Amino acid sequence: MKNMVSVSEKYILYADDDQEDQDLLIEMFNKVDGSLQLVCVENGRKALGFLHSLKSGEDLPCLIILDINMPLMDGIETLKEIRSHDEYQDIPVCMFSTGKSASEVAVAKEYGAIDFFKKPIDVQTLKTITSKFLNYCTSTPPKIPKADSN
Repeated sequence: MKNMVSVSEKYILYADDDQEDQDLLIEMFNKVDGSLQLVCVENGRKALGFLHSLKSGEDLPCLIILDINMPLMDGIETLKEIRSHDEYQDIPVCMFSTGKSASEVAVAKEYGAIDFFKKPIDVQTLKTITSKFLNYCTSTPPKIPKADSN
């Protein structure tokens, strides 16, 4: 896991097994909005592990970005699992993958993805997509619900 953040900072969780893609997105986020942190994990299981490790009252990511093709748990399975937890319902999730077939888009939307972007080849397209990702981050990130004291 790269770029661990303080829980008081606004951040995006990005799951992608391709190190070069992680590095490119980190670089672009630093250019577009240096105040926002990107927490990178290599697969869906690690993304879920990160979410489950957050403690009561801690900020959730303002956005989750998932690649589709990952080992151990792909992006669609990860999305299904995220959406099965009430505490994660308010986190916007975008798919960001090399493929963008109509069936992949339909399945992702069915399971609650708010958008689906095809990984770009050029820097300008990546900058545009990064700006769109930033637009999905709310001003106040959702928090892990505090446990009842009863």
